[in-house]
Amino acid sequence: MKFLFGFLGSALLAPSSEGQFDGLFKGLEGFDFNVGDLFDAPDRAVGMSDDDKGGKAYDAGLSKEQKVAAATYKPRTRKIYLQIEQVEWNFAPQGRNEILDTAFGDDENVFLQNRPLENPFNPNQMDPPVTDLAVGSRYQKFRYIEYTDDTFTTQVPRRTEELHLGLLGPVVRCVVGDTVHVTLKNGVPADMMNNQRRRRRLQEGGFAGFDQPPPLCFSAHPHGLAYTKMSEGAFYSDGSGDPNVDGTPGIAPADCVMPGMTATQEWFCVPEAGPGPKSKVSSMSWVYHSHVNTPLDINSGIYGMIVVTAPWAVKTEENAARGTPGDVDREFFALMHVVNENAGWLIEENVEQYIIGDVALTDPERDMVVEFLDNSASFPESNLMHAINGLMYGNVVAEDTLPLFKARQGEKVRWYVTSMGSEEDHHTHHWHGNVLTTERGLNRDVILMSAAESMPADMYTRNAGNWLYHCHIHDHISAGMESIYQVLQTEAVAVPPPGKMQYSTNPWYKDDPSYAGKF
Repeated sequence: MKFLFGFLGSALLAPSSEGQFDGLFKGLEGFDFNVGDLFDAPDRAVGMSDDDKGGKAYDAGLSKEQKVAAATYKPRTRKIYLQIEQVEWNFAPQGRNEILDTAFGDDENVFLQNRPLENPFNPNQMDPPVTDLAVGSRYQKFRYIEYTDDTFTTQVPRRTEELHLGLLGPVVRCVVGDTVHVTLKNGVPADMMNNQRRRRRLQEGGFAGFDQPPPLCFSAHPHGLAYTKMSEGAFYSDGSGDPNVDGTPGIAPADCVMPGMTATQEWFCVPEAGPGPKSKVSSMSWVYHSHVNTPLDINSGIYGMIVVTAPWAVKTEENAARGTPGDVDREFFALMHVVNENAGWLIEENVEQYIIGDVALTDPERDMVVEFLDNSASFPESNLMHAINGLMYGNVVAEDTLPLFKARQGEKVRWYVTSMGSEEDHHTHHWHGNVLTTERGLNRDVILMSAAESMPADMYTRNAGNWLYHCHIHDHISAGMESIYQVLQTEAVAVPPPGKMQYSTNPWYKDDPSYAGKF
């Protein structure tokens, strides 16, 4: 639920899982203040009834044709194999401002210019008026990587249409009635836990509102889907696991997967996870992420998105196999996040690799560098990466071509938008050139999203061109939270009179009675 200062609200919660669960404020720094609370759900079997599997519990308002289509879908178990790995990530692979088609200037270089130590080491470089130090555009990060099976030897390659996902993990897809079987492996080397500077930072910072769980222990926690306590993927004292040696309550194996270890989970795509009875869309979006040291985990990049499709929207065998809605031409995923690398797991490795590098340092000199960075006014800001899918200033991943989002005129494009992060991560997603219709049926070109909130919205791409898509918060614009979406013109279109929108003659809306007489 979204709350801004001074707002009140209420919602009805119908528990579908038995156990004790955590209710948390989802601004990451909120975890520092024990704002979480526990609530008990009554004894009720998790999973889905036969009616739920067919989507019957939420078929109110469906047309006769939609009800018939929903009844013909056969629910299935979908398997996904995720490994958390360390990778090098570049927030700006093209190395320039693609929004303005210019080289980086002073504003961009605050975040994206690598400013390392001089070699050989020069103590005078530690004088702030002389220079500052910065990691630059490349960072070591953790990511969810998808594999074909539980041997974790062959990665699942991304499709061309998925390259815009950038830093995000693979999209977890299902249809209402399905079960998702997740196998999660923590592929981080165990010796990374021996970094004493990181241990000291954690002890001094106190990132969590409970006793610190083991370092570099990760999980996969889904929003929206149903699960038992053994498959929640969240670390807190809920008594879900076997008792510890000292008799204190334990946690489930999937709640804290240590380096080198593997855990399995079952997530249920219940009707409540899909489009509601009055929804104007055929699929819903949610996030999933590691939920152990949550701020550290999310700032490090351990997150992805979930799509739950209504069974009546499954129109082809490919839709059924992939769990995709058959009533849209294209899907885009967009996550806005001020990535705070200062509060990620790997800031120590990033300083070592990109600032110290090959410079030979004695232990006292290394301590001098770390102390300088700790007290620097510019270094923390340089590590705030204002990104869309882990990319800034209109850049795209190296394997992709500009721009980040590519569609064709006359298509129905479904955008799944979300935000992650802390209190500064209220983002106003804004599209130039075309308007979207939200799942509530509202026409919008700006959608406000709070941390961990997600929403689908449909764009009918009438207006061809390269259009700006960005966060409309002023600080976020100047810091690089901008991208381009392209609508390729597919046919000759007459120049409209002044004040009239350019539009395609594609029959998707010409034959739609709701648009009769409007064009």
